[in-house]
Amino acid sequence: MKPAASLKPSHRSKLRLSEAATNIIASKHLYMMLTPFVLYYLIFYYMPFGGLRMAFMNYKPFLGMDGSAWVGFQNFIDFF
Repeated sequence: MKPAASLKPSHRSKLRLSEAATNIIASKHLYMMLTPFVLYYLIFYYMPFGGLRMAFMNYKPFLGMDGSAWVGFQNFIDFF
C-alpha cells in the first residue's frame, strides 16, 4: 500500500499545468484568429435554438421561456 504522502498531487502535475498555460499564451494569435469563427457559429447557429424552442410553446413574454406552456405541434396545426 502506498503511503499517504504519495497520494498528494505532485510537482510534475503543477508543472504540466503551467506548461499548458504557457502554450496557450504562446499560441494567442491562433486563438485570436479562431475567435471570429467561434462567434459566427455561436450567433448564427446556437442562438436561433431559442426561437425554435419558442415555436413549440404558448410563449408569453412576461413568463419567459421557463414559465410558458409547452403545446407541441398545436401552433403548427393552427397555422396550417
